[in-house]
Amino acid sequence: MDEIMKEEGEECVPKSKETTVYEVPFLVKVKNKFALTVHRYRGLLCAFAAAWCFAGMTMTVSALTDEVGSMQLVFVRAFATLCLSTLVLIHQGQSIKPESLKEVKFHIINAVVSSISIFCQFYAYQNMRTADASAIIYGYVAFTGLFGRIFLKEAFGFFEAFVILFTFGGTVFIARPPFIFGLPDEDEVTDSGELSTVVDVVLPPLVALCGSIFGALMVVTLRAMQNHNFTSMKTVFYFSLYSVVIVSVPLTILQEWAIPQCIIPKLWTVIMGCMAFAGYSLVNLAVSVEDAVYVSLVTMNEVYIVFFLDILLFGTEPRWLSVFGTFLIVGSSAVTSIRKILQTRKKGKQQDRKDKMAAIEESNYTTPDSAKKEPLPHLNGRKYSNLV
Repeated sequence: MDEIMKEEGEECVPKSKETTVYEVPFLVKVKNKFALTVHRYRGLLCAFAAAWCFAGMTMTVSALTDEVGSMQLVFVRAFATLCLSTLVLIHQGQSIKPESLKEVKFHIINAVVSSISIFCQFYAYQNMRTADASAIIYGYVAFTGLFGRIFLKEAFGFFEAFVILFTFGGTVFIARPPFIFGLPDEDEVTDSGELSTVVDVVLPPLVALCGSIFGALMVVTLRAMQNHNFTSMKTVFYFSLYSVVIVSVPLTILQEWAIPQCIIPKLWTVIMGCMAFAGYSLVNLAVSVEDAVYVSLVTMNEVYIVFFLDILLFGTEPRWLSVFGTFLIVGSSAVTSIRKILQTRKKGKQQDRKDKMAAIEESNYTTPDSAKKEPLPHLNGRKYSNLV
């Protein structure tokens, strides 16, 4: 009988030696690890891809200087963004109807400020060195703190003031006004043999600085809109819609409507609009899964990408004053973002410490049999809330 049970047991339970262990191939392990890494840092990767899209848009605008005007490029950019955002809204099934009059006001303000900023950027790209213009425009991070203090009552101290001064200093080094640095270099001599005027030398950097200031206003407007829970794609739709209307007015008055005769400039104009929309979409995706400060730090790589592309594609020789000014502007913006990261981490640690102290005190004054938490008694004449 025992032998029969033993045989049946051997038939029911397989021997440990006969069990097969399947090992995961090395390539599969590497593939899974790579996929997990990409998923973990997908926000930063989207921000880096957005930097490449914006850099490509910048180089395209600079290449179309003799073909299409800056205001027409702003219109094409807004129109392409309008068409693509409409398709996305239809695919997502979102309604484009504004929920309140306040939302309409916010969208109009955002469109006006953004249109002015983009026009100033495109004008600077077509009338000065592309890398220098990109560096000045990315100084908007410094001005964001000032306008955040004025409109949103955010903190603004000596550090923010010094950052703005460094940004202005970097702009001066890039612009190199003749009344400070003397006569222009040889590369700023016109075809007729005459030196460029002060307006030709100073105006494009000043316009780029205006684009940076209005870009900071755009960021502050978007922050205010986030407090009212407006959807990002709906914001892009109304921004592009109102921008098309706003830009059409001066184009019609000045009669600057023109279409490039060759098909290649037409194609690059459309590609420019698509790259702008792709960049904004990637930034929105990055912000949705990653902290906005980290996203802004990664998107600053556009300055370096444009700098190297300007040398490779257009053969531009870098100037030491421009490089130093770029370092001042980008460094100030990077230090500002890093400071925000450290402050956020410090506040998070302080909040965690307060929560732990509250949990300990609450467990000491709460009986284990009671299901509900009773109010804490006074401690030496002081309330518990004053101790935390």
